[in-house]
Amino acid sequence: MTLETERLLLEPVTEAHAKGINAAVVDSRPELLPWMPWARKPTMDSTIELTHRDVRVWAENQVSISESSSGRPHRAGCRGHHS
Repeated sequence: MTLETERLLLEPVTEAHAKGINAAVVDSRPELLPWMPWARKPTMDSTIELTHRDVRVWAENQVSISESSSGRPHRAGCRGHHS
């Protein structure tokens, strides 16, 4: 299931999101490191592995968030419910 507005696209995370997610992690590393141990050594392989995990937890509402006001989707991040 997807939800799309003029500026936002919410959709299930897939391996197709890996490049954008990896770029967001690399760009945000200083902010992520205190809270997210997986941000220590972000590689494309580790990001692809995360997307595979996210596919499995889609039932828990893991989604990819994209901003598209520029006319070209830009990966803004991921959101999920974690226990």
